Amino acid sequence: MKNRLVAIFSLIVGLITAQQQAYYQQEASYKMEIDVDAANYSYHGNQEIKYTNNSPDELSVVYFHLYWNAFKPNSLMDQRVQNQGKNADGRLTEFGSSKLATIPKNEEGSQTVNWIKQNGKLLKFEVQETIMKVYLNEKIKPNSTTTFTMDWDSVVPKQIRRSGRNNREGVDMTMTQWFPKLAEYDYDGWATFDYIGREFHAPFSNFDVTIKIDKNYVIGAGV
Repeated sequence: MKNRLVAIFSLIVGLITAQQQAYYQQEASYKMEIDVDAANYSYHGNQEIKYTNNSPDELSVVYFHLYWNAFKPNSLMDQRVQNQGKNADGRLTEFGSSKLATIPKNEEGSQTVNWIKQNGKLLKFEVQETIMKVYLNEKIKPNSTTTFTMDWDSVVPKQIRRSGRNNREGVDMTMTQWFPKLAEYDYDGWATFDYIGREFHAPFSNFDVTIKIDKNYVIGAGV
């Protein structure tokens, strides 16, 4: 009986806490210009992001996901595939071993940020695996908007797992999760988990994208 009362009490406290927190969602609007080098499965990109902080918290850092950095030897995804053995995703294995462990340099995926600015001023950042941490010059106060600009280069990974080259359906480049993307900030803080093959978590956003590519290519879908 005592344990049952503790459980009920915990539930009531949780409900009260949830009611006290006002619902919010962060907001982001992207404007991108992309120049694709189709022959080399790579592209150069720049983007402007207007980011609105609808949370009650003041933000001194922001985080971005760089998903394609997972498609490299010794990445966390590579380690996960190796540890899974026979249960690993067949798209990432060959003869029972991780394809990522021996992938040639020119077939690795990458998202390399050259610079990022906030309201025109350069920011310091650090990258670990698929997460980029950005230190802000100006804190983002609640209910305020700031503007980020960013320049980056990417290489489409050889592996076909949501992204990749030359899939079985005849698509030359599958471009899912192909741009540096702001991480979600919610009641639990920043969603900064590394990409190891699971689902994604980021704020719903607006996109205005201009893509320059060889005229022989057809773009099958937008962002």
